[in-house]
Amino acid sequence: MDTFVVIFITTLSIFSMAFGTIHEHEALELHGVHPTFLASPTSYTVDAGQVAKLECAVENLDDKQVIWRKTSDPNPLTVGEESFYNNDRIVVDHKLHSNNWDLVIRQVRLTDAGVYECQVSTKYRNLRQQVLLTVREIPTNTTTVPRPHIQITGPQFVEKNGLIYLICNATGLEHTPDELDWFFNGNKLSTQENKKVTIRNMVSITSKTIASVLEIADAQIEDGGLYVCRTSNLQIISLRVSVLNADSFPVKRGNSDKKRKDKDELGQHAEHSYNTAHASVRHRHLLTSVLSVLLTAMFCLHPS
Repeated sequence: MDTFVVIFITTLSIFSMAFGTIHEHEALELHGVHPTFLASPTSYTVDAGQVAKLECAVENLDDKQVIWRKTSDPNPLTVGEESFYNNDRIVVDHKLHSNNWDLVIRQVRLTDAGVYECQVSTKYRNLRQQVLLTVREIPTNTTTVPRPHIQITGPQFVEKNGLIYLICNATGLEHTPDELDWFFNGNKLSTQENKKVTIRNMVSITSKTIASVLEIADAQIEDGGLYVCRTSNLQIISLRVSVLNADSFPVKRGNSDKKRKDKDELGQHAEHSYNTAHASVRHRHLLTSVLSVLLTAMFCLHPS
């Protein structure tokens, strides 16, 4: 009996040693030891052509990776220290044993403006921290009078059950616009408790800019229509969004129409070639018959 107990305890110990280490990282997360963002700025303003450095500091990162992406684009800009940009204009600045994973954008362009997201993906939670980048255009003429500016960015075509994701940026003349509202087909939108509609606003006082992110989850056909962004000083801009079934994207439909058109043209060309060839054969047969009749008549008139 004692021998059995010893064998059982030994087997249990070996089992614990073998499988306990496999889930070490999961156990740490379950017990509250997980990546955490440290305090960093939430908005940056940079002149076009300069270098923008967006800070992101994470402690307890362990073996996880930091991902940077622009919220208007589902594709990542960087994963860890690897950049997915086609040159070194956009890179991550990280020093060994440092908590900082800063996104560096060289030669900043006006199109770089928008909301960026520093993300850490774990098994039990997704950590996200967003920052707003405002790019100021360098005036070529110092006599140019500044004026308010407003724009909407985001995809105009969304698959059914997908995510409608729009960003509205508005810049005031003397001060930041007080409010920024969204309207859909004339009706004002607001964040819903069921999380289907989410609106988040961010303000940059130094650049007099307010940005608003509109998300509509599980998009349906009826969610397609005219989306309007309006500021408190009556700056207005709109964007029409279409919600399509998976097989009806305009690119696919265009390719299909082109293939159908090419096929029709090919068929018409083949039919024309066949008709031409067939007519040529008929003409040769007719000519042969006429010559045969003429020869027969000649032999009849002048027998040898």
